[in-house]
Amino acid sequence: MVIKLSVPSIGKQLELEGSTPDCVVEVMRSSSSGQAEQGVGGLVVTLANAHRVPDVGRYRIGEEHAQDRHEDRYRIRGDKWVLPHCHLSCASVSTCDIHERQLPQQVQEVASIVLLLESPHRYEYTYHDGGIDSVRAPACGPSGSNIDLCLGTVLSRVEEQELINVGSHVIISNPIQFQTSLYAVHRRPLSKDCWRDLRDNVWLTLWGEENIRQDFLNRLGRYNPGLIINACTQHLKPCVQSAIGAWANAMNRVVPLYEVEHPASWRNLSPKRVDMSND
Repeated sequence: MVIKLSVPSIGKQLELEGSTPDCVVEVMRSSSSGQAEQGVGGLVVTLANAHRVPDVGRYRIGEEHAQDRHEDRYRIRGDKWVLPHCHLSCASVSTCDIHERQLPQQVQEVASIVLLLESPHRYEYTYHDGGIDSVRAPACGPSGSNIDLCLGTVLSRVEEQELINVGSHVIISNPIQFQTSLYAVHRRPLSKDCWRDLRDNVWLTLWGEENIRQDFLNRLGRYNPGLIINACTQHLKPCVQSAIGAWANAMNRVVPLYEVEHPASWRNLSPKRVDMSND
């Protein structure tokens, strides 16, 4: 399929080509390097399963002995702690993460906590001159560091309203598992509005594909969520919230949903409970 995306702030059209929309992004240039970086000419993005960044379980909720093993930042309250599967740099974290294929077995008895980001960006891949080289894991770089530093505080404030169950796995999930920022093409940070607009437009275009949304909802269902935290960026939060509401209604499930800033900019660590009664 081919998706044509108009990006006024970039002043061009992007063409996304792939055999199916539920794969992941491998990028190539259809114009010279200089032209592409300046936003002149078309870009072709080929979707490839090999570059899909899978969801992972990175933490679990434990108690008792945890106080002797972990820093105070991992405390939720009392003897309840966020326990990382291991203390490794992000380059090696995938060796400790629980891959999404294994998560359904892990969450059978105790419902999981699902932390939703939006799509992989710069640090979730390694690169070569032609584009993406290999997949790393979700929430690397600043987002992963902030999650590790602040997740205990976020969950402690959730537990003022909701019980956090001991034994729950904390799953980090991207609703779209593509690099919608297209960092591998333009190699620009998202600090400028034009590149954020590009990311949002690509994300929204792909989210418009039913297969993309259904893939996310299928994954969500397999994770047996007992708590969902929507940490997508502000413009994309409502899309994900609406999909979760429709999923919960269809499954006749009541799952507490909270929203918080994206971990890349975590400052306000007080999640807000979302009323899904109208979704």
